[in-house]
Amino acid sequence: GGGADVTTEALLAFDGGATATLRSSALSIGFDLHAECEHGSVTVRNYLFPFLYHHVYVAPRGAPPRYEQHYAGGETTFELQLQAFVAAVRRGATYETTAADAEANMRVVDAIYDAAGLGARRSRAGVQ
Repeated sequence: GGGADVTTEALLAFDGGATATLRSSALSIGFDLHAECEHGSVTVRNYLFPFLYHHVYVAPRGAPPRYEQHYAGGETTFELQLQAFVAAVRRGATYETTAADAEANMRVVDAIYDAAGLGARRSRAGVQ
């Protein structure tokens, strides 16, 4: 109730004809991503807190599947994002995402909320 998005499912269509189904649930345990691709599938287990535990399961069509783990120095995803932001601001390092990327992502999120009948989330512009 109250406009909460407890569970959500959305079909996304991309330029070039690719599609994706996005499923999200506040009732599920864990933060996982699964993608079915043209040449196989990939599942990322616990992408939000990979420094605690994670694995990447890669299943190429016609080849044996494998598990991968990618631990760096134990930093959290938030620390790594902050390091990249600081490097971009202080040294002009390339930052992988742009403000235009963020705006495009939020337009998709707003469209999903609208399609679900929940309406776009209230703007926080000017909030400190």
